[in-house]
Amino acid sequence: MKTDKKQSIYLAAAKLFGKKGFEGTSLDEVAHKAGVAKGTIFYHFQNKEELFSALIQEGIEQLSRGIETIANKNISIEKKLELIIEFHFGFFKEHRDMCLMILGQIGNFQKRGQKSIELIRGRYLTAMEEIIKEAKAKGVIDKKLETESLIIALFSLLAVTGVDWAIFHPKLPEEKMAETIKSLLFDGFIKR
Repeated sequence: MKTDKKQSIYLAAAKLFGKKGFEGTSLDEVAHKAGVAKGTIFYHFQNKEELFSALIQEGIEQLSRGIETIANKNISIEKKLELIIEFHFGFFKEHRDMCLMILGQIGNFQKRGQKSIELIRGRYLTAMEEIIKEAKAKGVIDKKLETESLIIALFSLLAVTGVDWAIFHPKLPEEKMAETIKSLLFDGFIKR
């Protein structure tokens, strides 16, 4: 469980990194915005790089936990897929500052976020793989579709759409976005 001070540091860092970028944000600014002494930051993190990495890892941890929770529910596979879509939009709405931070650092993300990228390939993809395999077994998803490619495509669709929506179109209702993606995935968008 995170301390209130550590949570304050996370929130302040995400907001500042998103607004000013990694290079443009100082730990003094993070401490001031978080309402803590700079030494408190160093109690939790060795440097700004570690804070950035920890912030990304915390977000991915929350995303992975949400997907795992849905994967473990005793509900229909169709309902699980719907909940995954709804969860992604709720997550990106709640973590808009982190979305801004990631978008602002996309050029440097592989270097700074390498551990985080590996985490995504871990827990998140494992939970999604369980859901996709179950959907294939029940005939909800075409068995000819390659599982890993499908997971990457779904994650990309949900993550890119969610980040774009959270940053550039936040006034569009979350429910409308989720319904559009559900319709796209379940019904397609080309009328035949």
